Amino acid sequence: MQALKRILVARMGRVGDMVMITPALQAILDKFPHAKITLLTNADGKRTLNNFSERIDKIIIYDRKTLFPWLTRQRIKKAIAQDQYDRVYCFESKPSFLNLFSAFKPVLYALTATNDKRVHYAQYCLNLVEPNARTKMAYSLHLAVSKTAITDSLMLLKKLAIKNDDFIIGLHPSFSGLAKSFGRASKHAHHKTWPIAAWSALASKLQHYGATNNVKIKVMMDLIPDEESIAIKINKHSNGAALYQCPALNFERYKATLARYDLLITPDSGPMHIAAAVNTKIVALFSRHEPSDCQPFVAAEQFTVLRAEDMREPEKGLATIDVDSVFNACLNYLPK
Repeated sequence: MQALKRILVARMGRVGDMVMITPALQAILDKFPHAKITLLTNADGKRTLNNFSERIDKIIIYDRKTLFPWLTRQRIKKAIAQDQYDRVYCFESKPSFLNLFSAFKPVLYALTATNDKRVHYAQYCLNLVEPNARTKMAYSLHLAVSKTAITDSLMLLKKLAIKNDDFIIGLHPSFSGLAKSFGRASKHAHHKTWPIAAWSALASKLQHYGATNNVKIKVMMDLIPDEESIAIKINKHSNGAALYQCPALNFERYKATLARYDLLITPDSGPMHIAAAVNTKIVALFSRHEPSDCQPFVAAEQFTVLRAEDMREPEKGLATIDVDSVFNACLNYLPK
């Protein structure tokens, strides 16, 4: 088979969506070691995968929310046609997206729409590239962390009096768009948010565990500036057990902070996938969504999922998951 020179990989989405294609993206790099890769994505995709590999030498930004979307599509079609790709991997299944490739004839591999939530989205993408890679042990979520980002992260953690030998437990009491949720989004917020009182009680229990077991535990939150009010409330109601920082947005630094965490407790969210990709242990809270479709795509021992549907009142969303259940799940990862 003739060696491929240029491959286009297409995927739009938020940070978590982009992290979930990293197993397939790595499989492409391994399968075609001499090919240059172009990403067709949005701003979140560029931010997430910008430093994934030196062989990704071009990123085409596709903003579908422009004032004149038809002109944007024409510009994207022209850019794709000019580069003469040998193969396209499209991890989107919408026909409107596939129309971008109709003007030229590369070998196209595209997802088909499916309602089978028993198969993880990352596995669907991986099967498109390497059908024989059927297990999570072959490829899993992965993001690299730079030395510069680690230095930046440690400087901020030092301001919270967090030391190198502290066991850090991260809390992520938010989700993308929470600060701006309204209308239909606000109606479903209970599936993504655990109550402030629950986060506060959990932080206190974790701090008490550390004190009684002579373990240097620090509980903290790293949130965006718009979410500082949430962090302040949890800090106050936990009597300072939950530390927090809300620095300026810096994805590389944030990724390094998640990598420094020994454990992250989070709803189904982008940070959940980032943490999995940097080998951090996770306790994930799910409601409404099927975990088998979008839980951390890593080895089973790296994470625990708690589902509202397994509790007494699943209609309440994450609020039905009690603090003791989350704490007991954390015990699997805490130092003895």
